[in-house]
Amino acid sequence: MKRLVTSLQKLLAKIMTHCFDADPYAKVDAKARKSHSIMSNLRRQRGDLRNSTSVEDLLCNARILIEQLSHNDLYVLRHQNIPYGLDEENLRSCCDMAEKEREIVEFKPVLSVELINKFGKALHDINDEKLRACFDIAYELTSCSPYVTPHLKNQAIIAQALIALKDYNQAEAVLNQVLDVYPHDDFCLYCKAEVLIEKPVFMYGFFGDSKANHLAQAREILRALIPASQSNEADGVSMYQSKHDLVWAKFRLLEAKCNALSSTNFVSSVKKAHELSKYIPQDSVYYGQAKQLIAQCLQMCPDIESTSYLSRFHYLVN
Repeated sequence: MKRLVTSLQKLLAKIMTHCFDADPYAKVDAKARKSHSIMSNLRRQRGDLRNSTSVEDLLCNARILIEQLSHNDLYVLRHQNIPYGLDEENLRSCCDMAEKEREIVEFKPVLSVELINKFGKALHDINDEKLRACFDIAYELTSCSPYVTPHLKNQAIIAQALIALKDYNQAEAVLNQVLDVYPHDDFCLYCKAEVLIEKPVFMYGFFGDSKANHLAQAREILRALIPASQSNEADGVSMYQSKHDLVWAKFRLLEAKCNALSSTNFVSSVKKAHELSKYIPQDSVYYGQAKQLIAQCLQMCPDIESTSYLSRFHYLVN
């Protein structure tokens, strides 16, 4: 029986050539996009608009979004539970962007599905050599005129690769460029928080921001991505749930390190980091990082496995 299980595991590893969330902007992704709420549909349509690959595609997606807005009572009733970046003003500005870009004659080439899957597999396996090779190809493909609007998917995938390669300064530069054009893109905001959490600070308090300041900035971004009707960190943007869990786990682990002198807060933060990491499925691109986070949590608090855990809906943001 044990041999059979081992054989099946090996077979599964060979079959799995890509991870389900390798492309964070995939239009069809049953696992990452379970929700069918009005908010999720609007988020998807907004993402499709920003992810357009031609002027015609851009304007078509803009018209769909405008039509959707005109046929629901979400804004007529001034709904109070509108998540960050989904208010009418931001959605309208996205449509305005489409109209303004009628004259664009060139879009940056879109990364191929094959290359995106290679990115995902390298990220899943934490294979820096393959990740760097994919990055070099992607960077060469996407380098063109600075007057061309950066393609959202390309830049987001490149930024995520740079974070994994620990090139935080370049990752932040890419994200700042993208967020300047798309200030409320959910996935890039998660990446921005991740950079703030991960990047080292030298000479604390003497040059630039302190790590505590980075922690505060990351918290502000992550809290804003939690739906207004919820009060716990286990709920985020449903399309990016694994990314949400990963970044919150990193946040809680950094928080634990900052709270090392407070035994109660330290253990609480490590437990939350541990549990959030365990939510990340094996076929996610973030699974390798999740395993590393779990190992760090167990090293920091060895008896954590024996404690009872709360469900994912009981972690209140504080």
